[in-house]
Parts: sequence; structure tokens; C-alpha cells
Amino acid sequence: MPPHYLNPKLSAGISEVIEMMMAKDPKARYKSCKDLLIDLRAVRKKENPPIAHKDVLPQEDIAALQALEASASSEIAEDKSVIRRGPNPMLVWGLIISLVLSVGFNFVLVMTRT
Repeated sequence: MPPHYLNPKLSAGISEVIEMMMAKDPKARYKSCKDLLIDLRAVRKKENPPIAHKDVLPQEDIAALQALEASASSEIAEDKSVIRRGPNPMLVWGLIISLVLSVGFNFVLVMTRT
């Protein structure tokens, strides 16, 4: 989980820097203090860190997604599905009838053996 999700006071830029410094693979970390300083100076200027920043999508795709999001309906449709609470009545009646027939059949068997 990115650090800026855990601490909202952190910017996404500093979060990327922290993630790069804490990478499991040493090859994925900063090569030198100079590289770290380049990213930290960019974050201080409110820019994306040039070394740590990884664009997930091209800028055109991000702009298209933002336009779609702005035009999307913010209203969530009401869920009208029926949720049953409790056992199925047909199953309950079937079990009751089976129990009555079983008890009746056993009663008849006991009475005919005597």
C-alpha cells in the first residue's frame, strides 16, 4: 500500500520516493544519493519525481479517463433484487410431510407386528 494512502499528509511524489527507497530489490532502489536528491528537489517544487515516477498510463489516456469520469452519472442505481430471509417455505413443508409420513408408516409397521 502506498505511503500516501496510510498518511494523507504525504504527497504522491514523496510516496513514490519512499517506495523506491524501500524497494525489495536493491537494483530497483536509487543508484546514488545524487539521484535521490534530484527526486526530492522535484517533489519540493511540487513536480513528479523524474527518477521514481512511473506513469501507469500515457497522459492522453489519463485525460480521456478524466473526461469520461466527469461525464458519468454520479447516481447509483437502487438495488431492487429480492433477498429471502429465512428458509424456503416449500422445503419446510416437504420436510414436515416427510416426517409425518415416516412416523405414520412406522406406527403401522409396529401395530401389524403385534
